[in-house]
Amino acid sequence: MSQMIDTSTLIHEIKSLKDRIVVLENNLQIYDTGWINLADWTDATVTITHSLDTAFTDLTYRIYWSASGADGADNYDITNMIKWDDPSHYGSILHAGADDDNVIFQTGGGGAVTFSAAGGSTTITSGYYRIILSKKIV
Repeated sequence: MSQMIDTSTLIHEIKSLKDRIVVLENNLQIYDTGWINLADWTDATVTITHSLDTAFTDLTYRIYWSASGADGADNYDITNMIKWDDPSHYGSILHAGADDDNVIFQTGGGGAVTFSAAGGSTTITSGYYRIILSKKIV
């Protein structure tokens, strides 16, 4: 006697298993803000709430900027990009928040900055940010 198989349930179970295997292989848990518009990058302070329940010192992070807010050629990794110019300072950092589920994204008084391959720099005063946090699963 043949049995009917609900293929949608089977596909869902396979996808769930695949997701768990990827997490186990990489030993990482990830939080991604997605692209978020920040109209004014001048001395901006943004609190980001995640659910990683991990001390800031145990997190790894990347900060990205995009003029369009979409994945593509205008995406820049601005993690640790800092430029000191009197009277303004440019850059962005992430630092510990109030607890293990918050971090704070802070930009410089002049905005953030990205550097070109030719050695020049571009000041960022508007656009989208994306922050990806990860923690190692022990």
